[in-house]
Amino acid sequence: MKRAIKNFKSGSFASFDGTRIYYEMSGKSNSNKTMLFLHGLGGNLTAWDPQRKYFENLGYTTIAIDLRGHGLSERPNDRAKYTPEIIAKDVLCIINDYKINNFVLVGHCIGGMVALVLTASHNVKPKALVLIATTYQLPSLATFVERLKILDFSSDVLNQLPFLLGKPGHSPMKQFKGTHDLSPRRILSDIFNTTVQSYISLCSNFFNFNGRKLLSKINCPTLIIHGGKDIVFPAKIAPKLHKYIKNSKLVLLPNANHILVLNNPDELNCIINQYLKQIKV
Repeated sequence: MKRAIKNFKSGSFASFDGTRIYYEMSGKSNSNKTMLFLHGLGGNLTAWDPQRKYFENLGYTTIAIDLRGHGLSERPNDRAKYTPEIIAKDVLCIINDYKINNFVLVGHCIGGMVALVLTASHNVKPKALVLIATTYQLPSLATFVERLKILDFSSDVLNQLPFLLGKPGHSPMKQFKGTHDLSPRRILSDIFNTTVQSYISLCSNFFNFNGRKLLSKINCPTLIIHGGKDIVFPAKIAPKLHKYIKNSKLVLLPNANHILVLNNPDELNCIINQYLKQIKV
């Protein structure tokens, strides 16, 4: 039986394939509008703490999910279970199970890629889509193809180990505020808390993602926010997203990097709020 949101809580649910997915819900119990947050690679739902607090104060219910392989969610030992399409089905489960309507879908990095799949490939109609420092395809270079083969092999081998390399859990993301895109301290923490097995499986699948054909299927109002100094997904990808997604708006933050969710939270909150007011959500 589907459940309407009544109590605000944290917990986990069994996804379509039985994988346990951790989530947190909070906000006002009488709110008729919701924001659903999907974090980036190696992160966890604590990355959205400033956004959740800000929008809850504006009357929103907020829901944040630990994507499979991250945070307190379960880690399957099969590389094939870490694709954008599979993770989108996890999100679809909580949307359907809790009868979430009138919601804004927000995704950063690979969370944005999952949001693209969810919006274009399923009967999901968010009031608005917010894509932060994301892409629809990684550069199709030979080096990426070779790296993908190595990751595929490594993932298959590592997933045969009887133990996890790392410690699953929530590493508070706020401790990494101010870090640059290639911060060794943050990246090593991401890998350790995601676990090496899950991190490599995710990279293997998302390196191979090509969502170009999905973009023309997105009809909801879409806000694209990108950092001008992003070296993970270079800023030149943002105008292409804007071009291919109908009814989209592009905001480029010249001095922001890929980690703008952590480094530019106040600016990000204002931009999103202004956009939602503009489209009357």
